[in-house]
Amino acid sequence: MLILASLAWAEPPADTGFGCGEDQLTETLPAAGAEDVAVDVVPTLYFADCGGADANGIVRLWLGEDLVLEDRVDNEVGDYSWVGLDVELEANTGYRMDYTPADGGVETLVEFTTGDHTAEPVATAPTWDSEPDWTWNRSGDRTEFSSVARWGYSDEGITFIEARDRDDTLWATMVGYGTGSGMYGRAAGRLEGTCVRLRQRDVTGDWIEGEESCLDGRASACSTAPVGGLVAALLALCGVRRRRC
Repeated sequence: MLILASLAWAEPPADTGFGCGEDQLTETLPAAGAEDVAVDVVPTLYFADCGGADANGIVRLWLGEDLVLEDRVDNEVGDYSWVGLDVELEANTGYRMDYTPADGGVETLVEFTTGDHTAEPVATAPTWDSEPDWTWNRSGDRTEFSSVARWGYSDEGITFIEARDRDDTLWATMVGYGTGSGMYGRAAGRLEGTCVRLRQRDVTGDWIEGEESCLDGRASACSTAPVGGLVAALLALCGVRRRRC
């Protein structure tokens, strides 16, 4: 069984070695060559939008020469997506995970070895390191926020972070390297009184609910793009009101 989700716009992840080719695959969990992997880790493929192409192909998980799982990836990549493999890993075992794009691109091979332990729970729920700055992008007719998000670290590898509002609209997502990063999110229209909550998908596939932040009233009109210090200056000029819930 394949678990697949499409995710909203976020800042691009750091260079992982996969690059941004036609197959869209940018990162895997476990990482290539990982050893002593917890047996409850969910093997996961991460895809990113590299020009709007879809992610289509075949994913396989091998135990030696034995095929454990084979399924098709058929996903319209919006900006980010992840595919989790519904499989129980055996202890002290070597696995090989491969992904072959339907367009005949280069096959990606990832080998990893399990240990005999389970993953340590993430110790902290995701939080806002600073209050999100809210603005209405007039030219794009969308409400935007920018902030710094913090999340719990896992020794097993990367996690996934997303921000959703109370209507379950997905505003932003990112690959959870380390314990924090800047986050930019957006949703269509000039919204009023919206609240956005952080969530973290840990290495076992469980979701951890985090902190929520809310916009009081309507976002001030300001046409911006997420470009470092320029954005911070423009957001400050917008005089955006916000509060933490």
